[in-house]
Amino acid sequence: MKRVIILGLMIVIVVLAMYTILQDDGEFIEDGEIANEIEREKEYELSDYYPFLEDTLLVYQGEGNEFAAQDVYFDFVVDELAQVRVSNPGATMGRIIMIEGGELRSADVAKESHYLEDLTDQEITEYDVLLKEPLETGTSWTLADGKERYISGIDVEIETPSGEYQAIEVTTELENAIQFDYYVAGVGHVKRNYQTDDFSVKTILEEIKEDTSITYPIKFFYPDFINEKIKYVTREVEFSTNDDLTEIFAEHLRQAPDENLTQLISDDTEINQIELDREEEIVKVDFSQELVTEMNVGHLLETKIIQSIVNIFGGHYNVDKVYLSLEGRPYESGHMMLSEDEYFTVDYEAIEEYQK
Repeated sequence: MKRVIILGLMIVIVVLAMYTILQDDGEFIEDGEIANEIEREKEYELSDYYPFLEDTLLVYQGEGNEFAAQDVYFDFVVDELAQVRVSNPGATMGRIIMIEGGELRSADVAKESHYLEDLTDQEITEYDVLLKEPLETGTSWTLADGKERYISGIDVEIETPSGEYQAIEVTTELENAIQFDYYVAGVGHVKRNYQTDDFSVKTILEEIKEDTSITYPIKFFYPDFINEKIKYVTREVEFSTNDDLTEIFAEHLRQAPDENLTQLISDDTEINQIELDREEEIVKVDFSQELVTEMNVGHLLETKIIQSIVNIFGGHYNVDKVYLSLEGRPYESGHMMLSEDEYFTVDYEAIEEYQK
């Protein structure tokens, strides 16, 4: 008798699992609908709708304007803050995205950012609120310029070249236009549609490239001591999310193109810090003491080594002034000495491209 009862219970469980479950109102739901219902009831957070995707390139296609297309890459991710590099056919900018106070905030911190720079420690006082909790239809907020923005839809179906999604729709009411932005859990921003009475401009996620690094062209200069010249080589430097910029540059300073050109720093020399002062238009580079103690060259070659280093950093950060220091103290060797308010200047005169 017990076996019959157990068998009957097992049949009931299997039937319920395979076909339907009874809701409170007496209606039945198919299996697929059960999964969707559970998914919709999941509590999402802001970090779900704008995940910081390391080593990931987001490729957006544009419609209606030549600058609508863009590539987005996460240069640095620190807790609930990310620095992204946004590139369109006209410009490349550095942008900070942060989650704070129940808001997803965005701040453009470098309008022209064609070089590698960590901007995550900058103080952010002005920002745009992209999305705000609670994540439900009707949540609204006023932007710094007085315009209204609000969540106008949940689970809005969106089709893009990268996939079909259910998104949060955010509407921004502009003076003579309206803008719709769509955010998807686990993906981020998938579409923007800017509309006026006469035209529309769209930016749409086309492709998600995971496990991806990006490259930057950087000129590296090395002394050609025999011919008393400085020569340069342009390298495509590979960069992945949160890579150490000091180590990237140190690695290339250690690698001369061939034996006829001089290595700029010894294998034991480290770069402690690279700091760009935008207001003063100067880049400051601090080295370990080995830059001098393991150089062991005469005055002429030391001059060309220092000039090569200055040209590398000045050229990359697009400034003319470069301050060099050793363990926090102004650069000093047996042949050269800087004071705290002095600096070296970039000089490209008589520079030649290296030819193999």
